Amino acid sequence: MFKAYSKSVFPAMLAFAFSGVYSIVDGLFVGNCVGDVGVSAINVAWPLVVLVQALGTGIGMSGAVNLSISKAAGDEESERRYLGNTLVILAITAVVFTVVLSFTYPYLVHLFGGRDEIEVYANEYIKYLMWFAAVQMVSTCLVPIVRNYGGAMVAMGAMIAGFLTNVLLDWVMVQVLEWQMMGAALATVIGQFVTIIPCVIFLFYKKLLVHHAIYKPRLKECATILKVGVSPFGLTLVPTLVVVIFNIAALEYGGNAAIACYAVVNYVTCVVQYLMQGVGDGSQPLISTYYGEGDGKKVKTSVLMSYSTALVTAFICLPAVYFLRYAIPEMFGSSPSVAEDAAHVLSLFVWAFPCIAIMRVSTAYFYATKSNLFAYILIYSEPIVLALLILCEVPKALGLEGLWMCIPISQGILAVMAITLMLIAVLRNVKRSSPVLPSGADKEVKSE
Repeated sequence: MFKAYSKSVFPAMLAFAFSGVYSIVDGLFVGNCVGDVGVSAINVAWPLVVLVQALGTGIGMSGAVNLSISKAAGDEESERRYLGNTLVILAITAVVFTVVLSFTYPYLVHLFGGRDEIEVYANEYIKYLMWFAAVQMVSTCLVPIVRNYGGAMVAMGAMIAGFLTNVLLDWVMVQVLEWQMMGAALATVIGQFVTIIPCVIFLFYKKLLVHHAIYKPRLKECATILKVGVSPFGLTLVPTLVVVIFNIAALEYGGNAAIACYAVVNYVTCVVQYLMQGVGDGSQPLISTYYGEGDGKKVKTSVLMSYSTALVTAFICLPAVYFLRYAIPEMFGSSPSVAEDAAHVLSLFVWAFPCIAIMRVSTAYFYATKSNLFAYILIYSEPIVLALLILCEVPKALGLEGLWMCIPISQGILAVMAITLMLIAVLRNVKRSSPVLPSGADKEVKSE
């Protein structure tokens, strides 16, 4: 059991760790070459990048969950249809959103808090990423599919290859050629393309794309993919909605300096969030497989091991970030005043790490077992809780300090919600003499 868990979770954690660093590489190079305005511009534009990645992740993860459950239940035809229909939905979504976002990104950047010089740099950065949005969607979609077909090491290698490509090209294009925002964007796109290559080779080698997948769209499979996909889509996108909400509030309470400070802090917390997502997404293939087999004991063991891994990771990251809080802003080329503020904010935000661990694992369990309602509640409550805290009297009474406190407080509330929902699920299972599977799960598995 532990061997299977290790083969699935630890490669995913490593891959997502690189993804987290991936998201800050552009900021590191641009910050040192352009300064605070460059880092702020990427932070303002980044929600659009994550929207694209969330679409790919939602489609790919949902397809992976459904095909794993069908495969474990012995329903090969459903598995083949889920694979093919997932790729059809991906193709349609990639074309539509690439066209739409290529024309609308300037308006969205302004809506997300881009003003003056920051808005100019943000538009220069994001336009190239939106022109090649399809590349990012395909990249983030194929990785979970490969992982659920036993290619955890291939998925990890593909993500690491993309990361290393991005780092190398950032150095060449941003620092050597001095292409600034354009160079950072092109490096990201090319890195994502490199990630696609091993995934496609793996799927062709396994003959999954040619002789296995059934591409003819069918309403049942498409509807189920979209229904389950809402959870991983939201899990990827919602933290960025938090960034948008916080950027707008920071602009009101502290101006562009507050946005620059939050940009540095967000880069660090983003890496931690990716690590936790690696635990959740890495355990998903196991949970979905055991769920499809009806093996509640193994599902329970997988979930408990995931909680332990995520919490241990959180309590390692907490002191590490706290003691490095003064060195981190310097890595991004922050000005002295922004660096001092960022160090203070990091000392507050680190206390949210254990809460993030609890939430990420709980959410992964819910969508891995098709407990969609609980997953929706937990995921989409995050921006609502934060917005309500920002609108209350705390920021008004304490100013910018009160605004910074809203993040750890909101994560604590969400952790309590996650524990409550898990307890409700457990109580339902006890009544049904099934300690792990949610109410109605046995019927759902048989119907697949």
